[in-house]
Amino acid sequence: LPKFWETVGRAFGRSGFNTQLMLMVICRVKSMIGYPECAAGGSALKHAAVLFVADEYGLGTKRSLQAYMEMAGLNVPEHKAYTGRWCSQGVEPPMPDWSLSTTLEHEG
Repeated sequence: LPKFWETVGRAFGRSGFNTQLMLMVICRVKSMIGYPECAAGGSALKHAAVLFVADEYGLGTKRSLQAYMEMAGLNVPEHKAYTGRWCSQGVEPPMPDWSLSTTLEHEG
């Protein structure tokens, strides 16, 4: 996205502005997945406005946060990530009610 960020920096007259925007967006996402430092009142949350309507524009309803974290191999409290077989060996991800072959059949 170099062109986008160049334009943002020019529009606001500040080089490096993209880094500030990026950090705010990252903190919003981290808040949604349970990082306490980015939750309301957290030490990394510099602008509470980034959490505005997070309940409306957030994780969705297809699966729980816990189910996603298990599928993705993420452990937020321990700050650890695990590589699942679905990623390292190319097998289907462990997602209830979803199958790549079924999805492809319905699309084709």
